[in-house]
Amino acid sequence: EALALLRSDESAPHFKIIRALERRLEGQLAMPGADARGTLLELYQETHAFYPEDSPALAMAALGYGRYLARNGDNDASVPFLREALARFDAAPESQRMYVFACTDQLFQVLRNRTDPETIAECDQLVRRLTELGSTFLTPREVAENLKYLATRLFERGDHIEALRSILEGHQALVDAEATGSDLENLRDNMTMLSFNVARVADQGPDVYELAREAALSAALEEPDHPAMAVAHAMALYRLGQYDAAASELVRVERPLAETRGGLARRMAPADHAVGAMVHARLEDRARAEAELALIELFLFGSEQNVPELVLEARRVVAAMTIEGGGR
Repeated sequence: EALALLRSDESAPHFKIIRALERRLEGQLAMPGADARGTLLELYQETHAFYPEDSPALAMAALGYGRYLARNGDNDASVPFLREALARFDAAPESQRMYVFACTDQLFQVLRNRTDPETIAECDQLVRRLTELGSTFLTPREVAENLKYLATRLFERGDHIEALRSILEGHQALVDAEATGSDLENLRDNMTMLSFNVARVADQGPDVYELAREAALSAALEEPDHPAMAVAHAMALYRLGQYDAAASELVRVERPLAETRGGLARRMAPADHAVGAMVHARLEDRARAEAELALIELFLFGSEQNVPELVLEARRVVAAMTIEGGGR
């Protein structure tokens, strides 16, 4: 009734209408099942009619309406309002870090399942920004989780350099915070697997493999007795042409990965034998290379093959050595 009276009075100032709308919104939000989108849209419109273009109140109104739409399932309609809010916060003379973080996070949640290239790239930037914005109030574990998630997204699209840089940054955040226990162990396992998955892809260039080596070495130095980390490091060294160093790493693998406890080792098996076959072929040790191939066949008998492309590559490398009558 108050709103109706205010709207009927052409001389009524906008701020009184805004105040009445805010009161109505408070009541609606306190009522289970009430739909407040009409009130929020009116607030958005009145705010834009009253405040100057550089006012943070416009950003807040756009954020409020956009978040409400998203949280009530209208994702497509929320996107332009959330983008408007971000643009206005960015243009404001003073940073509204917490609100920018909330807006960035909400926009990411809305867009994360889209598959068009432009939105995928935008989501990557949103995750990076969430990490930067949250650096002053997120815990090191939360920062590391964001960076690990970003690394996964980047790896899935073939951006291996940025994926490795991201997970190395996340690992360093935990190291700098002197983190211990499951948080650090989990990230270390993920970093090892990412390093291995990058390095097992041939013909990527030394810059990629050097980063993979750095990630694998960072994990291996912290857990020197972990066979999977030794294999990941050996894989990267092999790609860099450092065959003697790779062979030295493989010496640390006392038991086959297929017989080692732990999911990380089991997911990589029989990479220890595949890498071993290739390394010893390059070192012109035909007997050792063929023995490693034989162990692969033993592992594959009745078992799931985890790294088929690496096994095929190992067979080709050893076959080429046999045909040529020596190593390569």
